[in-house]
Amino acid sequence: MLTGGLDARYRQALATGAGFTARVDITDQNGSVLLGDVPYSAGQVQATLQNRVTRQLNLTVDSSLKPFTAGGLIDYTAPLAPFGNRIKAYRGIAYGDGTVWPPPYGFPVFYGCIETVAVDHTGAVQVTAMDLANEIVTAGLENPMNSIPTNSVAQEFVRLILDALPSATFGTSDPFTWGIGQLTWTDRGQALDDLGKSVSGLWYPLADGRFVQRRTPWTYPGHQPVLTLASGDTDSLGVIGQYKAMLSRTGVANTVAYVADRQDGFPALRSVARDLTTTSPTYVHGKFGKKVLQVQVQAALSQGQVDVGAQNELHKALALGVTWNPVQIVPDGSLELGDLVTITAGGVTGQQVITGFTMPLRENGAMPLQVRAYTPLS
Repeated sequence: MLTGGLDARYRQALATGAGFTARVDITDQNGSVLLGDVPYSAGQVQATLQNRVTRQLNLTVDSSLKPFTAGGLIDYTAPLAPFGNRIKAYRGIAYGDGTVWPPPYGFPVFYGCIETVAVDHTGAVQVTAMDLANEIVTAGLENPMNSIPTNSVAQEFVRLILDALPSATFGTSDPFTWGIGQLTWTDRGQALDDLGKSVSGLWYPLADGRFVQRRTPWTYPGHQPVLTLASGDTDSLGVIGQYKAMLSRTGVANTVAYVADRQDGFPALRSVARDLTTTSPTYVHGKFGKKVLQVQVQAALSQGQVDVGAQNELHKALALGVTWNPVQIVPDGSLELGDLVTITAGGVTGQQVITGFTMPLRENGAMPLQVRAYTPLS
């Protein structure tokens, strides 16, 4: 959750329907504002931990902002020309006394590069922007890149990011100190994915553009819910509108075949983890049946790392729990991907991790959440 999200006045305003505020700025690559408080008629931010590029912004602006000259030629210097300029978006609460929470513009909900600009028959200009992960992935690798054998997973993560985007900044990551050994990367995005898999983690940029590498939030123990979301008037901290509580076996596996391909001439390291708990509803020899998940990584040095990785991936794959999908709440700019919340609705209560959402920037409509049951490793 972003700083200021638990402010009592802010949470009460969300529950009672206070006015919202939203702002969109166009900046250069250094963050300097080129065009502030851009007028727009519609907009939303879509976010998900399931994709490398976690956030996408869609915006409809006036035709006066189209990046073309009066003669119809491309205006490469226009603020919305998709040649490196970026968009910052904010959403917060506008109180009756004219103040905004949090000051000055609300919570940051998006920062990324303008990707496409389209003009349709009505004259409206449709803008799409992608978060900074897109710049990392599309930077690619011109030639194979060797790892630095003495680096930890965390250090190699930072190196791969900065090599593609020297201006990148970093938030608080989990302390991944495992070594990686000698590897050769041929795809930057895959390299970052492999580093994450080796420690059962994820990499992504936060809403303000800072990059992090963190343990998979729905399995990492010790997390405490940042918020309670409840239907009706049972809780003033969050308000749920529509919801559907679902119990599903889709995506659940009770066997993990974990393979670490070696680039040092030695055979691949392998480990198989199974749910062998006879009282488990997903017991591998029980009525659930056998469902196998294949996991391949490069950044694992020892059999011990592979065994731990297999067990961690198994625990993730066994996450059979109640999931509220969809669940719609009052739009809340303070919520961040990976936040753990308690949901109470329809007589069912459970802890859920926010894995995605769609946040409106213009209308004061609902904010659909995608969540996943929190099943921490013991």
